[in-house]
Amino acid sequence: MDLLSMSHNLKREVAIKFFTSVDEISSQYFSRIFPKQDIFIFNPNQAFLQSLENNKAIIIKEVYKPHLRIPGEIYLSLWSVKLN
Repeated sequence: MDLLSMSHNLKREVAIKFFTSVDEISSQYFSRIFPKQDIFIFNPNQAFLQSLENNKAIIIKEVYKPHLRIPGEIYLSLWSVKLN
């Protein structure tokens, strides 16, 4: 299942934001765009994850990873972001 398919099951107040660059990511950016909201990142690539993990003002945690049935299988993951 992809994000577009899943979006039909979300509540109206849920916002989806697409990032075009890892450079956009900062705790100030998140707090400005998503004030007092839960933040989740859907299926980030390794560079994106590394950028978040290197930012001391952001705590990132994987909250969903499906059980893989086949070694090397590609999966979709969901991560939560908390601001320090």
